[in-house]
Amino acid sequence: KLCDLAARPGPASYLTYMKVHLLGDLALVAFPGELYALQGLALAHASPARFTLPVGYAGDYMGYLTPAGDPDGYESDSALVAPGAAERLVAVALSMLKEAQSQCSSESP
Repeated sequence: KLCDLAARPGPASYLTYMKVHLLGDLALVAFPGELYALQGLALAHASPARFTLPVGYAGDYMGYLTPAGDPDGYESDSALVAPGAAERLVAVALSMLKEAQSQCSSESP
């Protein structure tokens, strides 16, 4: 799935992509950068899969995926995308997981 995120500094947006893989009770979510632990936990708790594992730096390099309201610091200062990218990508991932699970459920006998 393609995602368009606000960048900083530089281009007005950053186009990237994500993937999800369902393996029985396990969901692997490929993120194009590094999530903070809290966003990874939020994904796991909201996921329709029994076990969900975010995989960082998969398919693209966006650096740190900072949450909205992130205080200044090393991660936010070196991030390629604007704060809030983490929540946006987690929302996209959850949508993708629900769609994938729905497709798998409809294909089961």
